[in-house]
Amino acid sequence: MLRSMTGYGEGEAKSEKIKVKVEARSLNHRFCEIGVRILRKYGDLEGRVRELARKDLSRGRIDLFINIEEAEGKELEADFGLAKGYVEALSDLQKKLKLKGELDINFLSKLPEIIRVKEKEEK
Repeated sequence: MLRSMTGYGEGEAKSEKIKVKVEARSLNHRFCEIGVRILRKYGDLEGRVRELARKDLSRGRIDLFINIEEAEGKELEADFGLAKGYVEALSDLQKKLKLKGELDINFLSKLPEIIRVKEKEEK
């Protein structure tokens, strides 16, 4: 019997201190290729996640998206210098390429590293 290797799934686990959400997407593929996307902070877990996935998977292109949220001791920080750099670079592109449109906070907030999560400093 042939089983499809194309699919999507997600799961979530949480405790008082942490919440982990995993999304998995797979496509039919001759070999076993596993891609892992995880916050840089947890990058050292990437290899272990691949090992665990390979135990149950033999072929296909599998993309795993892992989001880890810690409940306490976090705060958000805006990188104003980087935001200013993005605005200037995008404005230059707009002028040179004669593009229409406006930059707004919604667009800017989605750019990488503009808003960062950092540990709260204890006082």
